[in-house]
Amino acid sequence: MKILVIRFDQRQDVFLLGSFLLRLRKEYPVAEIFLMTYEKNHDVVSTWDFIDDIVIYHPEKDIFRKWAFVSILRKVDFDIVFDMQNDQTTRFLSRLIKKKALYKLESSTERHLIEDYFDILKNISIEPDVSSFNYRFPDGFCYRIGKVRPPLLVIAPFSEEGMFEWGIDRYLYIAGRFNEATGGDVAIVGKKEDKERSRPFFVYDFIYNLPGDADLIQNLWVVKNCTIFLGGSSEFTQAASGFGIPVIAIYDKKDLIKHYPVSDNARIFQGENKELQTGKEISGIDEENVIEAIVDLLVENK
Repeated sequence: MKILVIRFDQRQDVFLLGSFLLRLRKEYPVAEIFLMTYEKNHDVVSTWDFIDDIVIYHPEKDIFRKWAFVSILRKVDFDIVFDMQNDQTTRFLSRLIKKKALYKLESSTERHLIEDYFDILKNISIEPDVSSFNYRFPDGFCYRIGKVRPPLLVIAPFSEEGMFEWGIDRYLYIAGRFNEATGGDVAIVGKKEDKERSRPFFVYDFIYNLPGDADLIQNLWVVKNCTIFLGGSSEFTQAASGFGIPVIAIYDKKDLIKHYPVSDNARIFQGENKELQTGKEISGIDEENVIEAIVDLLVENK
């Protein structure tokens, strides 16, 4: 049996697909499972031993180039294709790929993305054995590179799309307070222009969240081995939650339902303003309340 699963972006959405793929592997232990995704996700999904092959899709606007890509895939007769994105591009690709059965993601704005994924399994009479409230990344998802001392606190100020910024000054203020009070190391996942501003309490080579700026797996190792995590809606917040790290998450209302950290060990600050792309939706969250939440989680997990 050959199974193709298609999911492109966002990177955090591909991360959350791990539980779905694990369940497929359990149901079909000898099947060949292929994952089609963007190149930016390759570093992470290449560590997943429950898939057999990765098909990299390079976005093409030209329909003839898309067809050229599909014509190669048409040499493989898939038994099942799961379109886990269900947008114009994936519908085009999944329609032309040879397959015996096709299942498409039905996304709802009223539920978490993991629940969207699991619904496909329920529709084909496969009961998920991992609920959206105890999701964990699979063993081997991340591995240690180098001899880096894990930080006590990791801060990721920016979302993957860079739209919902709480403000780097607020994160740096918390980093400074934390470092002064505890003496603990702080790692910041940020942007190049903020590198020098973080130097007083940053003990690593600066960790970037932009593709190509640093090794993603090494960055995730730092997240996996930290004591507590603070950040917005990004792949790093999903990773921290999946690794079981205590998480303080700052979300805008739009992204909260689909991507909130599914962990009992998380504290979520939610913006109230519905204006997007202005920063107003999360600007009213008080730094002292966030610091208090960090202390509470440190005490609870001591």
